Amino acid sequence: MLSTKRLRAFALVVEQGSLAAAARAMHMSEPAVSRQIAALEAELKMPLFSRDQRQLIPTEEGQAFYAQSKWTLQSINRLPEVAAQIRDGALHSLRFISMPRLANAIAAPAIVRFRESHPDIRLNVEVHSRQFLENWVAGQRFDIGLGTLPTEHPEIVTETVFEMPCCAILPVNHAKADAKSVRLKDLADTPYVALPEISLVQDQARQIMERDGVTLQTTIVVSQTTLACELVARGVGFTICDPLVADAFRDRVRVIPLRPQFKLGFGTLHRRADRPTPAVTELAKIISEEAAAFIAKREF
Repeated sequence: MLSTKRLRAFALVVEQGSLAAAARAMHMSEPAVSRQIAALEAELKMPLFSRDQRQLIPTEEGQAFYAQSKWTLQSINRLPEVAAQIRDGALHSLRFISMPRLANAIAAPAIVRFRESHPDIRLNVEVHSRQFLENWVAGQRFDIGLGTLPTEHPEIVTETVFEMPCCAILPVNHAKADAKSVRLKDLADTPYVALPEISLVQDQARQIMERDGVTLQTTIVVSQTTLACELVARGVGFTICDPLVADAFRDRVRVIPLRPQFKLGFGTLHRRADRPTPAVTELAKIISEEAAAFIAKREF
């Protein structure tokens, strides 16, 4: 098991920018903090910092490890608070994580309804990308997640809530803005605002391009579909995503169905080893109802 002291030393150097600042925060000498970090690197078998003139600069591996480990440290730091709540009999909380694309349209109204019927339960809600969502639900950081499906994580069980077709998101003045549907080859001359290769949408788009022999002009790659739609609204090019995200931009872009059609599934995620509490089951039910209401009001 990794040493909490070593993790804290590592995190403080990253956050405060120097070995000296971390040493002051931990009430230790700089050499002692340096030994903690060296021991952690040896235990992990990877370099967390590059050394340049005694300055510690996080490596790419170090940055990725910090993104994961900081949540573990925060959970550890909250243990005294949790213990106090248990002693007082006041521990009634539910931890919920959602992907950004689902936060406003589905998660927000579901949270409002859940609070109305469960005012005594404290909700801890976070919004993060899919790559974090699966690992954090599996790692027991959250009781329920809401994101895209499918997932191949062995510790996760899912329930499909709804599906939506992917569409081409075009500027309002695009030549195909009034079309009933488009193929990717129709957009080969339009700059493409792409998502990362690891995204489900980009993987589907790549398969269609390979099948149809189409090469798109990828000019920008962004990590979130909301930013991609904003760039399209500003006339940068076109993107591909589900109507759920594009709905927020409906007055500034055109959402055109793609042919052939491919759909994205969305649903809830639970840890396989856990038995959902009545509160978790109720929130999942409300999420499903809010998703159905959202779809019913719009024609996709």
